[in-house]
Amino acid sequence: RIVTGNLIINSQAGLLASADVMKVTGQLTISNVTSTELAELGSLEEVGGQLLLTGNPALRSLRGLRGIRRIGSLQIQGNPALVDLDGLIPVESVQLLSLSDNHALASIAGLAGIDQVDSLVLRSNPLVTSLRALRGTAIREVLVVGAMNGLTTLEDLTGVASRVRHIGVSGNEHLSDLGGLRGVSIVTEGLSVSDNALTSLNDLGALSSVRGGVHIRERGLTSFALNGLTDVDAIGFSIDDSPLALSISLGSLRTANSVSVVGSARCTSPGQRNVSLSSLATVVSLSIGGSADHPACSMLVTASGLTTAQALSLNGRGLTSVLLGSGLVAPGSPPLGTVSVDNTSLTSLALRGLDVHSVSITGNPLLATFVITGILRGSLTVTDNPELSTFAIREQVREVTIGGSFTVRGNKEP
Repeated sequence: RIVTGNLIINSQAGLLASADVMKVTGQLTISNVTSTELAELGSLEEVGGQLLLTGNPALRSLRGLRGIRRIGSLQIQGNPALVDLDGLIPVESVQLLSLSDNHALASIAGLAGIDQVDSLVLRSNPLVTSLRALRGTAIREVLVVGAMNGLTTLEDLTGVASRVRHIGVSGNEHLSDLGGLRGVSIVTEGLSVSDNALTSLNDLGALSSVRGGVHIRERGLTSFALNGLTDVDAIGFSIDDSPLALSISLGSLRTANSVSVVGSARCTSPGQRNVSLSSLATVVSLSIGGSADHPACSMLVTASGLTTAQALSLNGRGLTSVLLGSGLVAPGSPPLGTVSVDNTSLTSLALRGLDVHSVSITGNPLLATFVITGILRGSLTVTDNPELSTFAIREQVREVTIGGSFTVRGNKEP
């Protein structure tokens, strides 16, 4: 028989009563059944909407579904005894393929017949060690891989489209490469890569445009290279206990709405990380923050090519030196607002060629070197920097046009 609309099977009795169903035009939900392989649904051939299998504690296999040929979307979640998906081999395409929280699932070989999906979501299936069954499967819009702790590589995801909507890869504790993403060049709704075992981002080298933001947080990175990236609205990365040799290159990136650099709050390897944003010329907001809890984990940040900005913020601990570009101005009118520098580890600061409203450099206990040139439409405040010589401050001010007040107090006296 054909069921028009949705069918919910939430008991073994309901499963037995559905043994003659050949087609469900809407969504088919199967939960709380005691069947081990769904043999009771041997007549089922088609589900027009989503097939949802959830919360079936005895389900070990899907062999009973081997007659099914067509599924709109497939979501399999929270089936603790499920070990394989072999009954799904005849299925060729789905819009959404989602596997999550199936803690005994060891093989996805039953998905080998699927040649295309719009969205692939894999979360918390810790015994899955291979994605070979999906090799060549076209992934057209969304890819999410999270807490798949048996995976070491995404190399088998060769069918990810060059233009996708969203990519999220996070919390995969043994994942050391993103091989299947080498061909991705455009992401329209965000890219997030965090808390994996990556040492580089070379597999993202083809990226040229990302809208919706880029977020990177990887403790093992020795390099951060997105050298093809020319178009991004927001990009943020956390150094998070990264190696001392960390090098960052944004290649051809010249313009961004927001760029943020955040140090580690859980640093275990004291020392200095060198962060170079030298290609960046125009940014609406630049935020740089050091280690919140461990000032010995320091950063030297260089944005020497920066010429246009609307907001700058330097905060937290762990910034030992900051060099911002020559000729730094804000586009249009009014000029850049307040540049605020309040940092417990900053030892050196260079603000060259400014055209801003005001600058406040206050409460930097280690700041000893200070360079500032340009135009301040409002005030300059330099207070409570015990290692910064008042004489040096007054010498520097000779290179600055100040339209408002100039306050110097609580700095190092001769």
